[in-house]
Amino acid sequence: MRVSTGGSVVCSCIPRRTTSATSRHASSCSGSSRPSRCSRSYERKVSWRLLRDVSVERADRDQGGFEVLFAEWVSATRERSRAAFESFVAAAPPNVDAVRSLLGKWSERLDRAEDVRQDYAESVQVFGVTCLRVPTLWRMLREVSFDWVIVDEAAKATPAEVLVSLVVGRRFVMVGDQRQLPPFLDIETERDVKLAGLDVTRARKSLFEELFDKVPETNRHVMRRQFRMHRTIGTFVGDLFYDDLGGLETGVADDERPVDLSRFDRPYRVFWIDVAGEEKPQGHSWWNQREIDTVAKLLREFDQELASRGRRYKIGVIAAYAAQSERLRTAIVPRANSWHVPPEAHPLATRRTNRQPWAL
Repeated sequence: MRVSTGGSVVCSCIPRRTTSATSRHASSCSGSSRPSRCSRSYERKVSWRLLRDVSVERADRDQGGFEVLFAEWVSATRERSRAAFESFVAAAPPNVDAVRSLLGKWSERLDRAEDVRQDYAESVQVFGVTCLRVPTLWRMLREVSFDWVIVDEAAKATPAEVLVSLVVGRRFVMVGDQRQLPPFLDIETERDVKLAGLDVTRARKSLFEELFDKVPETNRHVMRRQFRMHRTIGTFVGDLFYDDLGGLETGVADDERPVDLSRFDRPYRVFWIDVAGEEKPQGHSWWNQREIDTVAKLLREFDQELASRGRRYKIGVIAAYAAQSERLRTAIVPRANSWHVPPEAHPLATRRTNRQPWAL
């Protein structure tokens, strides 16, 4: 059985077996059509092959990408063939030279033959792709048809994005949270929706939210236990957004979420710092110098204390406006040699937009 996953999509063919999953807070709903045509052949124990869709630039080095996995399979297949041939030679057959010649030619072209590459792709049980990358599977597979399609972050995807994924599966599971961010429509898309005479508010409602309210209770489930946050942060979020569902439960002990910063190593982990600065306009955006100074000061303090303990942290700074993010970058980046900044992650998003959130 193959599986595909979209927000991100997993498409898969899965052996018949009972599985279970534990997650952070999420809701899920599922649907199914006709029974799987290929499950029968997978009732025996199988070795899973998982493939992740990657960019062309990363294809030769990403450990989950097709090129890397295919190269590993080619190498292993050549080695098995060599070992099998040595066993064959030990029996002293009369046609050994002919077999050696054929095997050498076959081994040489193994990684270049298109039918071999396609056969290998057909043997993959699980594909991980984004919703809009699902059509690329048609270039890899003879038949793009899956037993299951699992769509993660389904509440953030537009109906069109989700449907691209669902149409290739016999059954589907959608995982998401309609109380978090809805599907994003940029200014141009909103304008096009209005010009088409459609309701923009309705266009922002995800297919996940639509279906979750309509499918039978047996086809939906709310997962209230989270394993990411300290208990007090989870309680804070649960009281604000999931109070009618009973809040959030926490599946990790408080001592498993330590903080190596004395100022913040307290039983309650949500802090507010009151800054008496003044917001100033810049075009359609805003900035506040006192807040910028406070953030920069906190980071310097963090750096000094963590360095004394021989520790490193990844710290996220979220700015509400583009003008604020620009000034934060000016204040913080010159000090970036004090901190480890991964080369692939620029410390600040720089795209301009009117009053859109920014992340540092």
